Amino acid sequence: MPQAGGGNYEITSTSFGPHHGPQSSMLLGVGGYGEYKGSNVHYDAVDEGCISCHMTDTAVGKVAGGHTMNITYEAEGEPAEFLTGCLTCHEDIESLDRNGVQTEIAAMIEKVRVLLVKQGLIVADSEPGAIPDGVAGTFTSEQAGALWNFKTVMEDRSEGIHNPGYTKFLLQTALDALNKK
Repeated sequence: MPQAGGGNYEITSTSFGPHHGPQSSMLLGVGGYGEYKGSNVHYDAVDEGCISCHMTDTAVGKVAGGHTMNITYEAEGEPAEFLTGCLTCHEDIESLDRNGVQTEIAAMIEKVRVLLVKQGLIVADSEPGAIPDGVAGTFTSEQAGALWNFKTVMEDRSEGIHNPGYTKFLLQTALDALNKK
């Protein structure tokens, strides 16, 4: 992984980035570019880890909860959210976009995406929401770190739910690094 102030960084593969399943790293707030000093209430407060939220006893058929690990699903052709696991701690939750966290993070993701395209680190024609291929080449360590953080957030696929503070940190660090260029 790139280090801050490390000069140039050679990206040798279009698959550059974290492992495709960084959910535990996101929960713990580790593995990204930059030095995070925050904590994560979901990791600290959830006794049974992933299963507390993703595998509650109440399930929606075979599409959410139970052994599916799914929190989102389709109901009658419309997107739906399985919030049973969330209700344990958030009695008033009505959506995964609690307090606008997912909306805020989506806006940050798009800002980072635009800068990564503009600076030639990702493929321009990737669709919003899709994890774009990177571009092999020589970049600054800050640019490579920004790409690493972007891909970490995208690969997590929780849109900030797993660790809102860390997700915002990764994206803000990416924005700061890319805006230096």
